[in-house]
Amino acid sequence: MQTDRRIALRVEGLSKRFGGLAAVDGVSFTVREGSIKTIIGPNGAGKTTTFNLLTGVDTPDAGKVLFGDHDISRMPAHEICRLGMVRTYQSTRLFQDMTVLQNVMVGQHCRTKSDFILSILKLPSTRAEERRIVERARELLAYMHLEDRANELAKNLPYGQQRRLEIARALATEPKMLLLDEPAAGLNMSETVAMAEEIARIRELGVTVLLIEHRMGLVMDISDEILVLQFGRQIADGTPAQIQANPVVIEAYLGKEN
Repeated sequence: MQTDRRIALRVEGLSKRFGGLAAVDGVSFTVREGSIKTIIGPNGAGKTTTFNLLTGVDTPDAGKVLFGDHDISRMPAHEICRLGMVRTYQSTRLFQDMTVLQNVMVGQHCRTKSDFILSILKLPSTRAEERRIVERARELLAYMHLEDRANELAKNLPYGQQRRLEIARALATEPKMLLLDEPAAGLNMSETVAMAEEIARIRELGVTVLLIEHRMGLVMDISDEILVLQFGRQIADGTPAQIQANPVVIEAYLGKEN
């Protein structure tokens, strides 16, 4: 039996209301270290709001989020990032007029030691850090199969490569946990298969993955566990096989037979 020491993230009774609407209503789940867990549910189920609450974009009205030994429930986003939790978004948020390499270098900002004054002075320690940043950025581009596009502007990449670039930039923050919000959105079938392979490989870096996804083939292929939300509430949490056989989930997705 696995112990709590293997739990990377624990969410307890998480709730958020917007006016009279309960976007997230008493959601509780765990994510184990080194696993891939996926949140699924119809549009409006509360998936992205849950991500926003986990990463400090929104503040919960009730509940608790424990990331390792830290209570991050009401912690600002930049501090959560420094602790090792980082996310991507449904639509790409790249610096379109910067190069591919520069985009990944920006991701390392939260781990740099040189401040603005030191960067102006160009001390040996600062130059050494800059070299390390460039080297690490190139390593991550190679990892995401983008090394040959390093000097191109981000806006000139095909959409599928922009999605991979966003993941490379997120990995540059040295996360312990990576939250991916619909990473296969807008991708064709072959790109979706490649994205599934990329997400599965991320565990090689010692990174735990939590994602939101609608492509059920991808979800079932790579997920260790799946959390199902509907109208802000969780209706199931288990392995892919358990979710596929769950009558409540089947009814939520397919409707009740007459």
